[in-house]
Amino acid sequence: MCSGEIIDVEHIRYEVPPEMSDLSEKKMQGICRPWTTFCNKTMMNPMKLLEPSEVELMYVTGLMLWSIPDDSEEAAQLSPDTLHLAKEMSQRLHDELFHYYKYECKIDNFVSRVSELMKLISLTEKAVAVRDDDIMLTKMFNVFKLDLFMAELFQ
Repeated sequence: MCSGEIIDVEHIRYEVPPEMSDLSEKKMQGICRPWTTFCNKTMMNPMKLLEPSEVELMYVTGLMLWSIPDDSEEAAQLSPDTLHLAKEMSQRLHDELFHYYKYECKIDNFVSRVSELMKLISLTEKAVAVRDDDIMLTKMFNVFKLDLFMAELFQ
């Protein structure tokens, strides 16, 4: 799954065109580097250790997309049919992962692996929360002329 490309995330340069912001590269690094460092420590290292397969990554992504807590604001805004579809899709994801482990990987005890996948979801949610704070601060101080962080994707 690895492309073989090595990226030094601690020394990434942040070049932003003048039409997006008037900040220098150094100031841009001060804004972006903390989140990059946070993600590297909290998400990338666990991902490297787990080495999830494409099927596992699809499971995690699908679960994040289709999981809607019953008593959440989001659930209150959705129709019963949509909520039913979300539950059905989540169940299909579980079934697919079970099939993958049982018949393709031929492992019976995969509970610890699924637990590690759940941790990846939690870490991703933490990274999004940290990014949310960054977005709020950059908006508050009008750091960017355009929505560089695509804030609507993190809502």
